[in-house]
Amino acid sequence: MQASVLSRALAGERAFNMSELVDIADYLGARVEELLFDEQPAFVMRSLTADEATNTAVAHCSRLIDAMLQIEAVGR
Repeated sequence: MQASVLSRALAGERAFNMSELVDIADYLGARVEELLFDEQPAFVMRSLTADEATNTAVAHCSRLIDAMLQIEAVGR
């Protein structure tokens, strides 16, 4: 997934399409329904596949989320 897609989705400017949700769920080892309806944060599910590549990807996503939240806070 491209950073711009994630950024726009987190900013509420764009929704994930079904194929992106399927890819995210597959990567996390979860069902799409869990992402859509479960109250547990999706990143908690990563513990099932805590290898180096997963940890790197989660760290990258976490940095993107933090950056987006900071940008949003400055814009208020």
